[in-house]
Amino acid sequence: MNADFSLYVGFLESVRPNALANKHGDVHIAAMHTGLAMVILEFAWFVMAQGEVFPEIGDINQETSPAALDGIPPGLSVLLQTLEFGGVAETANLTAPIMPNDPYRSAASYYLALLMMRFVWQHELAHCQLGHIDFLRDVGRHAESSTLGFDELNLNELEQMALSLDSRILQCLEFEADGYALGQSIGIQVENKENIDGIAALPRDLRLRMTLFGIYAMSWLMEAMASTFTRGRLAITHPAPIRRLQMTQNMAVWELTDLGLEAPTITRSVLREFEFVLGQIGKQWLQTDKFDPISYRTVFEETRVKLEPYRYVVD
Repeated sequence: MNADFSLYVGFLESVRPNALANKHGDVHIAAMHTGLAMVILEFAWFVMAQGEVFPEIGDINQETSPAALDGIPPGLSVLLQTLEFGGVAETANLTAPIMPNDPYRSAASYYLALLMMRFVWQHELAHCQLGHIDFLRDVGRHAESSTLGFDELNLNELEQMALSLDSRILQCLEFEADGYALGQSIGIQVENKENIDGIAALPRDLRLRMTLFGIYAMSWLMEAMASTFTRGRLAITHPAPIRRLQMTQNMAVWELTDLGLEAPTITRSVLREFEFVLGQIGKQWLQTDKFDPISYRTVFEETRVKLEPYRYVVD
C-alpha cells in the first residue's frame, strides 16, 4: 500500500457531460464537467415534478407528473438542444425543462442533484484512492498509456489504448468505484454526518432514501449517456442497458444489510419510485440486457488482489 496521497478536485468548463480521474505527477485529479452538473440538475427537476416520487415532500397536488418529451431522458434534452445550436444556444430556442411547481419540492430537487453529484465525486475519488489509475498505467506499459486515466464516458477508447487490459477488469474497476461511492454516501446519512444544512434538516429515513435514489439515478444516467455517446453524436435510437443499475442495487442491499438496516424494504421502495420515473421517460428505458454480475466474481476477486500494492492509505 502507498502512504502518500494528494488529490486536486474541481470542475471543467465543458458543455459535454463527463467526469474523470487522472494523475499529474504525484497529484491525483478528480474532475466533473459543468455539463454533467447541468444534466444532473435537469434530471432532478424532472424527478421532483413527479408527485409519485417522495410524496412526503411538499404538496404533491401541485405536481402534474408530466412525461418526458419525445422519450428523451431529462438531463439530456437541454444538452442535445445546446449541441444542436453549436454549443451556445439561444434561450428562446430551447425547450424549457420540466420542473416541480411546489416550492418545497423545487428546493428538494437541488438537494437531490447535490446527492447525485456527491456520488460522482466519491466515484472519481475511489479511482484515485483505490489505486486504479496507478494500476491502469502499470499494466498498460506502452507510450500511449503513460497518461491514462478514467474518462467515464469513453471507457471503450480506454480499452483500445490499454490493449493488454481485459475489458472485464475495466468493468470491475467501475463496479468497485461504485461500491466505494455508495458506501461513503450511505454512511454519511446513517452516521448523521451530512454537511449540507438543507439536507441535514430532513428526517434520516428521507435523507437515506433520497441518497439511494440519487445513486440509482446517477448509475443509470451515466450508463445512458455512455451508450448514447457510443452511438455517436448523442443520437438516442435505442434504450440504454441498465446493467450498472442492477449491480448498484445488489451493492446497496449488501451495504444496508451490513449496517443492520432493512435492506429489502428500503431498496425495493426506492427502486419502485425510480422505475416509475423511467416509465415516465418511456418504457423502453426499463429494458435490461440480462446482465449477470455473478459471472464477474472470479475476475473481480483476482483484480482486488492485483490492486493491493497500488492502494493508498488515507487517514
